Amino acid sequence: KTLREARAKVALVVTSGTTSPSAICSALERTPSKSVVKGTPTGSAQPAAHPFNIVVIASQLENSTDVLEHLEDVLCLVESKKLQLKRLARKCVAEIHINYATSSEGGWTFEPKLLRRMANLGLKVVVSVNQAQRPVSRQKV
Repeated sequence: KTLREARAKVALVVTSGTTSPSAICSALERTPSKSVVKGTPTGSAQPAAHPFNIVVIASQLENSTDVLEHLEDVLCLVESKKLQLKRLARKCVAEIHINYATSSEGGWTFEPKLLRRMANLGLKVVVSVNQAQRPVSRQKV
C-alpha cells in the first residue's frame, strides 16, 4: 500500500493511576511521542478528565506504512526494556497498540514466530482497524 492508501501506527502505551508520565519515561529511558497527565481535561463531556497517566512511545519509522515494520520496531524496544517494564508492572499497565487506517481492503498475516515473540513479552496487544473516509494524506505517522 502507498501512503495515500494506508496509515499504520504501532506504539508501546503505558498507563498508570499513580506513576507519573515523567517517572515512566525515566524508568524506560525514552522520550515519549505523547504523554497525558491524569486529571488533564479530555475536551469531552465523558470523561471530562483523563483518568490515568498515559505514555505513548511510537514506532520511530517515519516513511513506512507497513504494520509489520512498525511492529518490529516497537517489539525491539519492548524486548530491550523488558526488565524496566517488569518493574513498572507493579503500578502500570503496558500494552502494544496497533492502529491501521486504510481507504481500501487489506490486511496482514502474523506468522507463528512473530506471535510467539509477542506472547513471550507478556503484554496485551490492542489492534484497531479503521476505514478511512478519504485517502490518507502524506503525513508524518
